[in-house]
Amino acid sequence: LVVTTSSCSGRIAVFLGGADPASCKGGEWLLASHERVDDAAPVWAELAQTLATRGPDALRGTLVTLLLEPFLLHAECADADTAQRILTIARGAGFRESGLSLGRRRVMVQIRTTALRLDVPLAADGRLLVAEDYFGTLVDLANGRLAENHRRVARLWAELRSGLGRACVGEDAAGAGEEPWML
Repeated sequence: LVVTTSSCSGRIAVFLGGADPASCKGGEWLLASHERVDDAAPVWAELAQTLATRGPDALRGTLVTLLLEPFLLHAECADADTAQRILTIARGAGFRESGLSLGRRRVMVQIRTTALRLDVPLAADGRLLVAEDYFGTLVDLANGRLAENHRRVARLWAELRSGLGRACVGEDAAGAGEEPWML
């Protein structure tokens, strides 16, 4: 038995961080999309509008970042053997930074990769650091990485179905067109 405890299919985001980066609190998502961003212009316009409206004084100490956050899955497994099988499959599917946590009561497997991650500063202290055309290039790069992320996830599910069986992957519970982590 394997139970998903948290997951994200992967996303492209623009994040306006809070003024105190040490606190990890505050901040605002200007964009969070689990699908490709087909037109960077509206995102750029919102970013520019946000910076202009608030001004450098209000944004002192802040950083705006473009992110590509790849697929991530945490699952609790019935036993260490099942977790190890899942880990081996995940690493083979391109999620090399995946790992296990063995506790007294819980066996957890974390499936993830940092190979596709993108973390690029766009503005600091309310001032843009990049031009609009470069932002468009970054969005294209993020779209390409998100597409690769989706390919790796599809490979992961195919290999899990093959290696563990359909019922273990939750395919019987998933609706048409849904992946098991979306339940």
